[in-house]
Amino acid sequence: MKQCQICGATISETARFCSKCGSPVTRVNDIKQCQHLATEKQVEQKQDKQPEPQEIQQNEFLEAHTQIVSNIGVEAQNNQQKEQQETQEPQYQQSKYYQPQYQQQYGSQQSNSQQSRTTARSSSSRTIVDSLNQYVGGEAGHVDLNWMDLFRNVFKGHSTDEAEEVFICGTKYTTPTTKELTATWPKPWLYSRIFLGFAIAFIILRVCCEVFENINALPGVIILGTFAVPFSLIVMFIELNVFKNVSFYYVMKIFLIGGCASLLLTLLLYEFIVPEDFDMTYPVAFGVSIAEELGKVIIVFLFLRKLTKTHSILVGMVVGSAVGAGFAAFESSGYAFQSLASMDWDFFLKIIYLRGVLAPGGHVAWGAIGGAALVMANTENPITTSVFGQTKFWRLFIIPIICHFLWDAPIEWGQDYYLVQLILCVFIWIIVLILVNLGLNEVEKAVEDADLLTEE
Repeated sequence: MKQCQICGATISETARFCSKCGSPVTRVNDIKQCQHLATEKQVEQKQDKQPEPQEIQQNEFLEAHTQIVSNIGVEAQNNQQKEQQETQEPQYQQSKYYQPQYQQQYGSQQSNSQQSRTTARSSSSRTIVDSLNQYVGGEAGHVDLNWMDLFRNVFKGHSTDEAEEVFICGTKYTTPTTKELTATWPKPWLYSRIFLGFAIAFIILRVCCEVFENINALPGVIILGTFAVPFSLIVMFIELNVFKNVSFYYVMKIFLIGGCASLLLTLLLYEFIVPEDFDMTYPVAFGVSIAEELGKVIIVFLFLRKLTKTHSILVGMVVGSAVGAGFAAFESSGYAFQSLASMDWDFFLKIIYLRGVLAPGGHVAWGAIGGAALVMANTENPITTSVFGQTKFWRLFIIPIICHFLWDAPIEWGQDYYLVQLILCVFIWIIVLILVNLGLNEVEKAVEDADLLTEE
């Protein structure tokens, strides 16, 4: 214990201010610092060869002491203000946009990990994409689609080993553990090489038909031309599946068997929903969309039941896209074959090119959304038919139904340039990227849970 030099009150050794008079208390370290400053001043004056009276020494000592005490007072005042701010709750603007969940997450959302994909915003600054994200099932806030990551690695060089790693994933020995996963956005590239291979083979067979008039190459032109884009999109969804727990062998089974089975089931549903001889009116277009989307999603459901691995959103999208790709490829090859009846080679090629350009926004993406809807609404393992009674399933599954309806509807606006279909392609891929973002959130949660189990 020590005494205040002003009022003589007894105070603790660590106190900086007197509890009675409030005067700053000079500590031993402060006195030493003052003496040190005075000594330095003396040295400087001796170097200048100036006399230093005893009064000057005392004045310099008092001046240094006053400076130290002043610094102590400012520091104490800052600490006091800081303590008051910490004890007070953060103030929020009470407006029509205020939501309690932002108050609960105040401060924690400033970390880099939380801002990586979703950053909380007020409703006044929300975009259409943010609204769609919340409708699909994401949290309120801004979502970054990261659409450039789909093409970022396309023009970079890659080795054969890198390509083979994509095709061998998902087996008993090549499926990564949860700790090995990463929730960062994947950057697919192999799909572009697959498409390039299809394109080169298509050009070669087209030369065989046009230059050498070899009709035997015609079936190959149809198959390669109509399968190129759907098959490439399957590879993209395989690359987007960060879990890497679905083998390429199983995906090919889904593509071939599931694609054909969905066509068969759709024709059966046509018997009950769509008239035999029909013109494409709005009611008929809506019936076609229901029949085809139900036909695909039922087959997706059956293949998901066979999977014993985690039913994540990304897995559902892989299975759904494989069924949709099979449906699209076989349907497009049928339309291309029918166009041969016109005996017009240019019209035949137009059908192949047109359906190839529009394929990304059609059955493949619709099937992927249907698969995600099944997984997101499912609460059991394995998945059961009760999922079709969940509101959460229909809330998401209605999107491909409506898009399919608008795609087939006899809308005259922009018909010559297929503007409706192109707009729907953009919209449907916004939904797909939102679902990929939600799937990555599942990956992040799985990794965190695995780390917690390890620590325990």
